[in-house]
Amino acid sequence: MIFSRIITTTNFVLGASALSFQVFGLYPLLDRKFELLKAEQKQTTKRLEGPILQELKVIRETLQSERESRQSDKRKR
Repeated sequence: MIFSRIITTTNFVLGASALSFQVFGLYPLLDRKFELLKAEQKQTTKRLEGPILQELKVIRETLQSERESRQSDKRKR
């Protein structure tokens, strides 16, 4: 009987201390790193947005010219 109470109490203390460590130790640390990661992602997105949009514009223009040339080929036949 006393053995089961010791095991139960030990289990509770270990669980509570692990949860406390996660909430008060890890969460603030991870939250700061997450905020830094979000800021870096926004910066990277802004830096790459221009070249990506330019490349998409070139692709769109190329596809449009291909479509037009195929349509003109069909009309000539």
